[in-house]
Amino acid sequence: MVHNGYNMYTKKELGEVKIGRYKCSNCYNTQEEIRAFWEDLKSFLFDSFNDFFRLLRYHNVSYEGISAIMDFIFPMSRSTILREFNKSMEQEEVPDLCNVYIVHYDEQHPKEARCQKYRLTLLDTKIQRPLDDELFDDKSSKTIKNLENGD
Repeated sequence: MVHNGYNMYTKKELGEVKIGRYKCSNCYNTQEEIRAFWEDLKSFLFDSFNDFFRLLRYHNVSYEGISAIMDFIFPMSRSTILREFNKSMEQEEVPDLCNVYIVHYDEQHPKEARCQKYRLTLLDTKIQRPLDDELFDDKSSKTIKNLENGD
């Protein structure tokens, strides 16, 4: 094999790499060095960006805000960030819900013996039916936990 130049691989605003090309002097077949390290480097960087996007979205940063932050690191438009974020979220596995209850309180504020009460209803997410429905003096987290535990 005889060295026959190189091929340039570029990722805009990230960098470029020269990958050597070789030619066989007997059969005139051309071969190129393996560029897997370049592809691995790019995928590692963009996977890190996806983790960064998730963290920022968890803290309610808008896509436009993420785009403004990314202008300092690696410029990306908000539509690119949205597309990458959605693609990464589609790959996430969401575990099945089991024993999940929804506590719903009625805003009608029913009264019992002239006292303000709250109607708390415990709903099952699978069958979507009420499991328990009672009137309480308040709708605090302690009351809701007692309702969930069956107290």
